[in-house]
Amino acid sequence: MMNQTWDKIREVTDGPDDGNGMKRPVFDGVQYDYEFDVDIGEGEPILKLPYNRLDNAYDTADKWLLKENLPTSG
Repeated sequence: MMNQTWDKIREVTDGPDDGNGMKRPVFDGVQYDYEFDVDIGEGEPILKLPYNRLDNAYDTADKWLLKENLPTSG
């Protein structure tokens, strides 16, 4: 039986950028492709909506609305 081991070469301290020199946004400790500002009304703080380009936009929106305790119908 062969012995399989990992050799530590170096430590990763940062992730890759998006190829344009821009870092991808991190939201709640998770890296996303995009982060949109959402204005939910006058006098309310701007909320952040994270999104990955391969995600289903409807599913992402529904989950975000539930997380932010916002109505799912308008």
